[in-house]
Amino acid sequence: MFLKRIGGFASIAVINGVAALVSIALILNLHGPAVWAGFAVGQSLGLLLAVAVGFGWAVIGPSLIASMTPSARQSEYLIALFVRCSIYVLVVLITLAAFLLPGLREVRYVLPVTIVYSASGLTSLWYFVGTSSPWRALLTESLPRAASLVLAPVAALFVPSGMVLPCIAGVIGIGLFVGLVGSALSILLPVSERPLPRLSVADIRAAIVRQRHGLYSGAVSATYMSLPTVVVGALAPGATAVYALGDKIVRLASSALLPLTQVVQGWVPKAESHELNSRVRRALTIMGAVGIVSGALCSVGAPFAAQLISGGTLRLGFEYSIPMGLILACTIITQCSGTACLGAFGDYRAIATSAIVGAAFGIPLMFALVLGFAGIGVIWSVASAEITVLVWQLARLRMHLRGDERGKS
Repeated sequence: MFLKRIGGFASIAVINGVAALVSIALILNLHGPAVWAGFAVGQSLGLLLAVAVGFGWAVIGPSLIASMTPSARQSEYLIALFVRCSIYVLVVLITLAAFLLPGLREVRYVLPVTIVYSASGLTSLWYFVGTSSPWRALLTESLPRAASLVLAPVAALFVPSGMVLPCIAGVIGIGLFVGLVGSALSILLPVSERPLPRLSVADIRAAIVRQRHGLYSGAVSATYMSLPTVVVGALAPGATAVYALGDKIVRLASSALLPLTQVVQGWVPKAESHELNSRVRRALTIMGAVGIVSGALCSVGAPFAAQLISGGTLRLGFEYSIPMGLILACTIITQCSGTACLGAFGDYRAIATSAIVGAAFGIPLMFALVLGFAGIGVIWSVASAEITVLVWQLARLRMHLRGDERGKS
């Protein structure tokens, strides 16, 4: 069963990763670095807004769902669906209004990409992770999105040059919509034989209050993960294409290892109280080793991967790849130490605090370094923020582990 779950989540990671790589290569080789840079900026803005749309369910959701009864899971999903859809409508309206401002006239071309990617916050993947149902996630949500990623750059060959980005965004949006509807139906239809849980205003209010720590953590984390591409695009536009490619390589590498993280996120919170400490230690040991090895491989291999993906049009040196490796290692480990381990202890506040501390250190450093060192300075600031988050979470976990052991003695 364990291997079957890993295989399911691995299939999702492989399909999404291959589709993203093919999509990036097609955009760069068919439409050029300028279109890729615009797409990357719009995507980063959209993913930043997606955190507000997701309202913390991607952070807290997996461990929360894993510990619930089936009926409680249905209620939680319905609440999440209602809240997030409402927020998405509001986010779209605010985004449209913001892009009408005179100062943003020159970047309006990224608006379709931003709106489409902001809908990523509506994903049901967190629910499938919590219920350990990777195959349902693959069939209903991942496959349509992956197909649209590959088809979008090709479809854009048949439109005027000024419509390339809107066309790419539109095709991706179709795949995203099909996936979101499919995943929602797969969760709700199996309970169609009995009435769906009724939601009260009190239920929704309680869920919103509970999700605040996940929202804080996700928002702050996404800010210092997505904001850098936007900052580079605004203050060092010449480095945008290279920086965005490096950032995407890290994200794809992290996604490739997501199956392991997702299994851990569903496994650790299910431990009985007497075995929680040992599960946390085992999870940290495994994911720590995976993170270190993956980071080292990324540092060495990223320059060659960038050359292959871009067809030789972009050069990414070791001055980029070394901090990229640090970011990847820390990201993999904190996905375990945060959501899986601190979440298992119910310490969602610590997850949020760690993200705030990392951002408080990394964002000012980013603005200080971008003007003098362009994309290189920005990527080192992100690495510094990720290291700060990891150190904070490990220190907090150590307190929990020692406290539990003292209580048992």
